[in-house]
Amino acid sequence: MRYKDWTQEKVTEMYDIWESDFGFREAGFEVFKSPITDERSILLIGYNPNYKQKHITEDEETGEVYHKSLHNYPDGFSMRHLTHLEDDSVDYRHKSTVKRCIFNNEPELLSEVVEMNRYFLRSSTSDSHSSVLNAVEDQDAVQAYEEFCRETNKEVLEKVDPDTVVIMSKDLSFEMIEEFGYEVTLNAEYEAKDFDYSDERESDVISTSLRTGETDSFDVVSLGNHLSWPGLGSTHYEFFSDIIPNHLPDPQS
Repeated sequence: MRYKDWTQEKVTEMYDIWESDFGFREAGFEVFKSPITDERSILLIGYNPNYKQKHITEDEETGEVYHKSLHNYPDGFSMRHLTHLEDDSVDYRHKSTVKRCIFNNEPELLSEVVEMNRYFLRSSTSDSHSSVLNAVEDQDAVQAYEEFCRETNKEVLEKVDPDTVVIMSKDLSFEMIEEFGYEVTLNAEYEAKDFDYSDERESDVISTSLRTGETDSFDVVSLGNHLSWPGLGSTHYEFFSDIIPNHLPDPQS
């Protein structure tokens, strides 16, 4: 595959960062959730990988701790051939919600996706990821990790050259794209409200939003909340599924 050597270098570099500065995180990390290819038209960016899908494991005989993708490095390295969304062997709580709300459960659209996360260390939530970083005494190491994640995503964006980038986290919005050197023009902003309790008091309203925009190179769709956020309800999910698929490119022939 075209970018196998590059992905191998990136996973190796992240392993070194993890082992040196975040080795206490047994959940490990994940850099790539999908093949990296310029033959797909949609780049989906989440926040960070779920802690339940661990790639760090231990050899039962030797006790060696290693990353599955790097065991017997370099001969044992392999790049993913399917995205998490396409791979039935990969399961996580909001997978079906992502497929339904963003891609309308259409296989043709799912086959157009390259998946990434903004950050690569595993954690249960974005808040717990922040807690991990705050707990590290060497904040220079944290900055190096954040810069590595930023530069890797920027390179993925350049290599994939998508028609549309979908950002699935309120903490990212358009700002991450602008960090990469692109100017984003806002086209539209939408809002949906739902109630947390049956008596529908105004104080119990939970809102989410969606923004669409464009750069000179690609369109941008930014969700106001990650679809795993527990505050989202059926009204919010319907809101996303009614709008987002209309802003995605037609599947390539």
